Amino acid sequence: MSYTIYPVGERALAVQWGESADEQTNEVIQGIAELVREANIPGVTDLIPAYQTLTLVYDPVQVRKSTGAPSAYDWVHGEIRLLLEDLRDIPAPSSRSIEIPVCYDPSFGPDQALICRDRAVSTDTLVSLHSRLEYKVYMIGFLPGFAYMGMVDERITSPRKREPVMHIPAGSVGIAGIQTGIYPVSSPGGWNIIGRTPVALFDPAAADPVLLRAGDRVRFVPITLEAYHGYTSH
Repeated sequence: MSYTIYPVGERALAVQWGESADEQTNEVIQGIAELVREANIPGVTDLIPAYQTLTLVYDPVQVRKSTGAPSAYDWVHGEIRLLLEDLRDIPAPSSRSIEIPVCYDPSFGPDQALICRDRAVSTDTLVSLHSRLEYKVYMIGFLPGFAYMGMVDERITSPRKREPVMHIPAGSVGIAGIQTGIYPVSSPGGWNIIGRTPVALFDPAAADPVLLRAGDRVRFVPITLEAYHGYTSH
């Protein structure tokens, strides 16, 4: 697969493969991310796999100190090019299967009625179509632990709102286009909210503060309002 490399500010570079947001491309990116992680390139502090890109965040001072290179960007650029040009087999990315309980009670789904009206489906159908699929986590972004997952059934796709809502509660489950996601913290946002999970997606006090990772497979399990409140009272 052909790729391009370009700078992202003064502390990162991105490798991009094409323009399409498809699972095959993302699988390749996830596998390459694991190879880059294993390569332990000096000065690289973070890897961010996304739909078509893999971003390498690096510490310029650490890179220059470790390598003696006059330009941190040029050195990291050269290292990633060498790795990509020497690729033989791309490993299958690691993946976990995770079930997340979701309460689809209308009190937690303020945009259910809008989607049902626009897509000519019942509330029961909306819930069934949303919860019957397994979703892949394509990337983490926007908020700490916000997982961009896809792809939702075409019968319930719904465009992002033109005007964002100023407060969306943590745990809210939404749809934007062909994607679905969960707000890990309370935030403004423009996704169409159809339910809420009692599971914490982001816990800054935990050793591993983010629940979901790129490459994970997620299923939503419908629960009752009573079960939701029972879960949160524990």
